[in-house]
Amino acid sequence: MGSFNNVVCDNCELYCNGEWGGGGTGQTDSWTQTGDPLSPYLFIICAEVLSMLLQKEQMTGSIHGCRVARGAPPVSHLFFADDSLLFFKANIQEATVIKECLMRYEKLSGQVVNDNKSNICFSRNTQHMARTQVASCLQVVQASNFGKYLGLPSFVGRNKRAVFSYVEEKIRQRIGSWNTKLLSQAGKEVLLKSVAQSMPTFSMSVFLLPETVCQSIERAMNRYWWGSGRDKAIHWKAWDKLCIPKKFGCLGFKELRAFNLAMLGKQVWRFLTNPESLVARIYKVRYYPTSSFVDATIGNCPSFCWRSIMAAHPIVVAGIRRMIGNGETTLIWGHPWLKDNPSPLIQTIMPEELREARVTGLIDPQTQTWDPHILSDLFIPEDVSRIVMIPVSPGYDDSWYWMGDPKGIYSVKNAYRRIVGDYENNSDSFAEWLAGAMAILTEEQTQLLVGVLYNIWRSRNSAVWEGAMTRLQAVVKGAATLLNAYGAVHGRAAREGIRTQSEPVLPGNHMRCYMDAGFRQETGEATYEIVLLDPDGSFVAAKNDRSPFCFTPLMAEAVAFKEALSWLEEMSINSAELLTDCMVLRAAIHHQTTPVHSYAGLVIDQCKTMMSLFSSASLSYVSRQFNLHAHTLASLAFTQEHSMYWESIPPDAIIAFIN
Repeated sequence: MGSFNNVVCDNCELYCNGEWGGGGTGQTDSWTQTGDPLSPYLFIICAEVLSMLLQKEQMTGSIHGCRVARGAPPVSHLFFADDSLLFFKANIQEATVIKECLMRYEKLSGQVVNDNKSNICFSRNTQHMARTQVASCLQVVQASNFGKYLGLPSFVGRNKRAVFSYVEEKIRQRIGSWNTKLLSQAGKEVLLKSVAQSMPTFSMSVFLLPETVCQSIERAMNRYWWGSGRDKAIHWKAWDKLCIPKKFGCLGFKELRAFNLAMLGKQVWRFLTNPESLVARIYKVRYYPTSSFVDATIGNCPSFCWRSIMAAHPIVVAGIRRMIGNGETTLIWGHPWLKDNPSPLIQTIMPEELREARVTGLIDPQTQTWDPHILSDLFIPEDVSRIVMIPVSPGYDDSWYWMGDPKGIYSVKNAYRRIVGDYENNSDSFAEWLAGAMAILTEEQTQLLVGVLYNIWRSRNSAVWEGAMTRLQAVVKGAATLLNAYGAVHGRAAREGIRTQSEPVLPGNHMRCYMDAGFRQETGEATYEIVLLDPDGSFVAAKNDRSPFCFTPLMAEAVAFKEALSWLEEMSINSAELLTDCMVLRAAIHHQTTPVHSYAGLVIDQCKTMMSLFSSASLSYVSRQFNLHAHTLASLAFTQEHSMYWESIPPDAIIAFIN
């Protein structure tokens, strides 16, 4: 294979004194001012012209892009703003073609390549004569490497600490410029979180920084937090303790190594969900040509970028699950697609002849549901009970979803929490104790508890800062006094506010359909309830029943919405105003594009399709106090063995909430 070289072309400034920069024959227009919102789009259009010129020459065979492996797509150019990378074979013929493309682009756009900021570098096996000819043809200087591209090192050698020392140095300089004597601890916290911890995020999203660099940055931040000016101070707590979230008693700083892995997990997620992208196709041919990305390994002679991505690979793979649509691309025994109890994988021993069997083979093509005969023949009863809980949607393809997010989309925040661990498992936490106390106390007792806790805090402050200890009887008596005073001042206003508050007026003169869902997190049981009222508020009908197995509260609310639409369609009602007390569902329905990366997103997408069949159907939000009739019947559905239906006369449980 012939040697390749690449040219780094740094175009001249796009704007010069408020006009298009030039040197070519393109005319300038005074209306293209600096900061004009149209300017980026005009630049993209111009860059697209150069891209098409290079693609045309590549298709005709005049230039050959760089291939990282046999079968990989060739890459002839990479563009980002005014920084461009061009790849071609190191010979005078292809260099001439590149020169002609650039000259033609200059003539068409009025922009000029800045030769002083451009350079060229060659692969090691390129002969000296070829290097000289190509560099002379393009009129650029030779370089051993082109340094940084988009602020990141283009070449990473063995000494990773030296390569990424610029990240550490920038943060040290920034922290050193802050005068600690003029800032409180709160001010220091804001600067460390908003400035120092955000500076390495761009590098962390591509590379796994060495642990020594992360530790050095954390030491610099810890030294600044405890220090005062240039004086050395005692570090009263270790940095890992300061990284515990605030709600558990600490400051919530980031552990940089864990945050680095969470940022790299975003790249892993893109490989999984967008396998047709250019970068995913290139990496697949190079590192996992015969397997999927889930089963990929580091391989032989990997690049540092691939090593970095693979460092986050096991973290993301452990947190993803397969969403079943038509089941055509999901392996029965090879993919995690069941509920995690005890494992997302099938527990039945796999027959060797079914190693490549797909989930679609377990679905009855006539009923579009699970085939009970096949399930009972192949799997143990525990697996059968878990399989029938999974909803089937033949109109959708299988996809990956992130288990820790209701929408099924990977987020750095969620992954970071997964890496550092769940602090909520601490059984001695005050939050758990308070939640347990409020669950068993009445409303009046809860109010008194809050007053007692507030007075205990005041007594503690008096003991620490004033040296005065308050007696226990005085704490309880003071809490009762405060509670009575608060009720005297705010009680009447609150009651009057409730009396005067009314249900929001809805536009139009449509039927009003109230709905709600019940959900039990421990078992996945769900219920739905629908109440249909006339435009004047009179009762028309109501219905409640148990829903299929749900994974999240959002999925239960979406299933309730879908059942409401189906019920309205059965009753031949083509226009209605649907109301819910779930703001997340309303936001998802009103969002133009809802990614189908979870079962909840799949149901929401089905609801949008059903809404388009109505002449007029919209979803609005109402507070819980105006949706108590639906909420009450949804709770009662857990105790019912069969679905219930009421027409004309409402059930006794909701008569008080109708008018």
